[in-house]
Amino acid sequence: MIFNLTPPRKPDGAWSEKIVRAFTGSGGEGGVPFDGLILDGATGDFYGSTRDGGNATGSGTVFRLRP
Repeated sequence: MIFNLTPPRKPDGAWSEKIVRAFTGSGGEGGVPFDGLILDGATGDFYGSTRDGGNATGSGTVFRLRP
């Protein structure tokens, strides 16, 4: 799961979390992300991979996250 954290507005407040991507493994989407993300220093994009889903054999995907 990829999520965005927003700091509290007050020093004693709670952080808020927003889910950006859930990786369900169905409908051509990858599932079960693993390992870390790789940063493309030239573009600022992140790349990662999943173990499941993505195609007919369910052998995983490579994904790009643009901040």
